[in-house]
Amino acid sequence: MDDDAVVAAQVGRPLRSAAVAAVRCHLGLPVVVLVPPRLEDGTPFPTRYWLCCPLAVRRVGRLESAGGVAA
Repeated sequence: MDDDAVVAAQVGRPLRSAAVAAVRCHLGLPVVVLVPPRLEDGTPFPTRYWLCCPLAVRRVGRLESAGGVAA
């Protein structure tokens, strides 16, 4: 399985750098990816871990919009 292709499909755009799956779901698909601190073109990338699973993104978004961060 090509994780980069799966993650690109999950986020809906080409990746700017290779990513490594840090967490996988029960189907073996990436849920969280580890992103290098610098992209392949040298651009700094401050977000080390990236939530890429569309279902997880929706669920976390619901928690955040309901005040989950403040709680």
